[in-house]
Amino acid sequence: MRSADEVRRWLTGAIAELLGAPSRRIDARASFRSHGLDSAAAAVLVARLSAWLGSSVPLTALWEHPSVVELAAHLAGEARPEAQATRVAASDEPVAIVGLACRFPGGASSPAALWRLLTEEVDAIAPIPPHRLDLEALARLEAATGESTAREGGFFAEVDGFDPLFFGMSPREAAVCDPQQRVVLELAWEALEDAGVVPSSRVGSPTGCSSGRCGMTSRCCWRARG
Repeated sequence: MRSADEVRRWLTGAIAELLGAPSRRIDARASFRSHGLDSAAAAVLVARLSAWLGSSVPLTALWEHPSVVELAAHLAGEARPEAQATRVAASDEPVAIVGLACRFPGGASSPAALWRLLTEEVDAIAPIPPHRLDLEALARLEAATGESTAREGGFFAEVDGFDPLFFGMSPREAAVCDPQQRVVLELAWEALEDAGVVPSSRVGSPTGCSSGRCGMTSRCCWRARG
């Protein structure tokens, strides 16, 4: 088995080669995503790593251990350090919002874009895009069920731009995953980055995440498409 130091050196060099950057610019503790490693490059990296190690490394390992240091320790069989005990905050202790991410109709995919939409009083309601829903199929569904559906609404831009491999999902899983869940994954990551927190630094820490949703229109779309 290779040592953690050997794996770290190999990963640093391999990532630098893939990105066309000097090895000294690869921060071993930064996340793979922060280096600009997309799903295609990640697949190439895992294939080369598997060949170098002489054993298969699953692509999901890059999500479960999202930095050179963490992945090297995992592959070398080193245990992750135990999380240190932390003080429970008093109920009246102030809460600070230090990071923010959002998605709203009208192309408001960031807090700054949302602010512009509000100050310019943009109407984000628009006709249903043809690529989002088959209107003819929907009309047939309405005729069969007696239900009626609006022809306008608020829609996200680039809703199909989700990178499943980055989040440890297969393309097949992502295809049947509720789009709301995909957006939650993206926004959680963006909120941490907006706060100046390296997402990989939260791995193994006592960090909580709560989310909620209402409705699931994607099922209607799938049913309308047959």
